[in-house]
Amino acid sequence: MICQYSVQLSINSVKINFFSFSFILVVHKGLAELLDVELPKIERLINWCQEVMGKEYLIANQVKGQNIGETRAPQRFGYHEIHAFVQDMGYI
Repeated sequence: MICQYSVQLSINSVKINFFSFSFILVVHKGLAELLDVELPKIERLINWCQEVMGKEYLIANQVKGQNIGETRAPQRFGYHEIHAFVQDMGYI
């Protein structure tokens, strides 16, 4: 599903494209969660963006918000541990 937001917001000369937001940051956060890697700066950015967008992707900094179906995060497809994800993708 494609995110409906294509608005750009300019803050301190940094442009954030909400169209690609859920296809980049949330996916990276989802993969990091499978690998048990912390991404505090990305979490802060996702929390800020989801507030601006009126969406919910993270709950308590975990990828399990109600709008996760709009992303390509592994959690959308039921993956919650790296072994199953890697096996189903054919890497092992």
